[in-house]
Amino acid sequence: MLGASRYKPASKSLINLIQKGKLRHIGHAMPKLAVTPSAFNAEDVEIGFTVDARGGFRTVAKEGIEPPAVPSLSIWATTLHAVILPALSAQPKAQHEWIMLSMTMEALERQDGWAFAREYCDLLLQSRIPQQLGFSKVDDDVLRDLRSRSSRHAAARASQSEAGERRGSTTPKPRLPSAPRALASQADRSEQLCNDFNAGRCTRGQACRYRHACRTCGQQHQDCASPRRPTSSSVITETAAAKLAQASKA
Repeated sequence: MLGASRYKPASKSLINLIQKGKLRHIGHAMPKLAVTPSAFNAEDVEIGFTVDARGGFRTVAKEGIEPPAVPSLSIWATTLHAVILPALSAQPKAQHEWIMLSMTMEALERQDGWAFAREYCDLLLQSRIPQQLGFSKVDDDVLRDLRSRSSRHAAARASQSEAGERRGSTTPKPRLPSAPRALASQADRSEQLCNDFNAGRCTRGQACRYRHACRTCGQQHQDCASPRRPTSSSVITETAAAKLAQASKA
């Protein structure tokens, strides 16, 4: 079975609701196949209306199910042309209200997306219908409130994203090992003795441009007379003593 014959006709309670101008949720008027299977478990769901504590009408499902969200502009238009407008065939003024609202919905869907347009429709009907006011004209107050709310939500999402990025950036990064010091080139080397080496505090190692040799004996160890030089069984060798004697004669 294809086409319109697959859809069940609107119930009497739904038609009565539309004709009395009390339909506040388009989801209740969607044709049977436009409703997602998970939304209703019962085979048939009757839509009616009740009077709330303030004397206003409220659309309800007899099983207590909330109205499903209209998934797209095309389904919204199908609901309008297949259910709402036929129910208002004897009420041309009411038909005009819905047709003008459909034009607003198309413009909002193009400009702001379907979610925004659907929320505008829900807020408009819920604020106008209980007061028996028309909804053919664009409600600037509802639009302003919606745009302000959207801006706040966008700012909150941006703030959360920035906070997440900041938390990620404060994570300590692993410390990379420092590169070994380069050896001093032959051209940079000097014949001058390294005073820091003889004093036992040179940390430059092979990168040092000065000679690491004893200022007393010339051997490759710290100053023989330095108190920082490591002790050994024979600190001053015979060669060192001979050099000291030659230096004293000179």
